[in-house]
Amino acid sequence: MESEQNCDDDNNFRHAFGEHTGISSRCRKEIDRTKSNDPDLTALSLYLSDVGQFSDLALELLGGYIAKNEHLKDIDLEACGLTDAKMSLLFRNWTMGRSLSRLDLEGNEFGVDGVRSMVPFLNNARNLITLHMNNNDNINTACFILMVEALHAAGGSIEELILNQCNIDDITALEHYLLPRLTSLDLDHNNVQSMPSSLENYLKLEQLWLEGSSIGREGFKMIAKLLQNDGSFLKSLDLRSNNMDDLDAETLVNSLKCNTMMREFYLEGSNVTEKILSAFSKLLNDISSIERTYNSNHNLIHLNLTDSTDATIKKITRHINQAIRINKNNEGNSHAAGRAKVIGTQLNSKER
Repeated sequence: MESEQNCDDDNNFRHAFGEHTGISSRCRKEIDRTKSNDPDLTALSLYLSDVGQFSDLALELLGGYIAKNEHLKDIDLEACGLTDAKMSLLFRNWTMGRSLSRLDLEGNEFGVDGVRSMVPFLNNARNLITLHMNNNDNINTACFILMVEALHAAGGSIEELILNQCNIDDITALEHYLLPRLTSLDLDHNNVQSMPSSLENYLKLEQLWLEGSSIGREGFKMIAKLLQNDGSFLKSLDLRSNNMDDLDAETLVNSLKCNTMMREFYLEGSNVTEKILSAFSKLLNDISSIERTYNSNHNLIHLNLTDSTDATIKKITRHINQAIRINKNNEGNSHAAGRAKVIGTQLNSKER
C-alpha cells in the first residue's frame, strides 16, 4: 500500500513539475527537496517565471509539501502573481508550517479571499516571526482583521508585520487580538485613520511606521502615551505626511522629554512650523541654563524634517542638526553628549 502511495506521489510530481511544464530545473529541484524534507534546505524562493507556469495541481502539491516539511524556515513568494484563486489552491493543503519563521508574500494580487485561505495556516503558525504582505492594494482592513485574529490564535509569536503600500485604514483589531511579541509594524502608505485606543500592550514595539496616514489628534496622543511609558522599547517612528499640527507636535515633544529609547524620528512632509521646530530644538538642546542644556535629550540620532527656504526656520533647523550630530557622535554616552552641548552653546556666547 505504501509503495502504491509513493508511486502516486511520484506520478503527481512528474505531472505537475516535470520538464514538459516549462518550469525551470532549479525550481523543480527546490520543490523536490521540499517534498523530500531535505534537512539542508531551509529557504525556498520561487519566481513569477516559474510560478506563472504552475497548474492547479502544482499549487496544491506545493502547499502540501510545505505543510509536511520540518526544516523550511524562510519562504519567499514575492511578486509571484498570486491571486485569490491561486491562494485558495496553494493553501488548500498548506495548513501548517512546523519550522517556518519567515513568509514573504509581497507584491502579489490577492485580497480578502486569499487571506481567508491562509487562516488555517496562520492559526497553526506558532513559530512564524516575520510576515511580509506589502505592496498590494487589495490588502484592506478586512484582510488585516483576519490576519491579526489568526496570528493571535496561534499564540501571538509574530514579531514583524510588514504591510506597507496596502489599503488598510483601521488597525483597531490590534486592540482586540493582542500580538504581545510585536517589535516591528510597518504600515507606511496605508492612510491609517483609526488607531487602537491604547498602545500600552505593545511596549516591545521597536519600529512603528505610519507614513502617509491620518491618525488625527487621538492617534498622536496614543503614540505619545506609549513614548511616555518607561517600559517602551520604541526606537524608530515614522510619521511623515501625517497632517501634524503644532499641538500634535507639542504632544510628541513633551512625551520625549524623559524618553531614553527613541533614536529615529521621521517627519518629512509634515507642516513643520517655526513653533514645531523651536520645540524640537529646545528638546535637543535647551539653552535656558547649563543644567538644562546638559540634561537635554541626547538619544535622538536621526530627525527627518521638511526642507524650507524660510530664513528663521533654516536657522532653527541648523541648531537641531548640530544637536543631532552631537547625539550621534556620542551615541550611548549621555555625559559626553551633554558636555559637548554645554561647550558648544553655554560656553560659546556667539552660538547662544
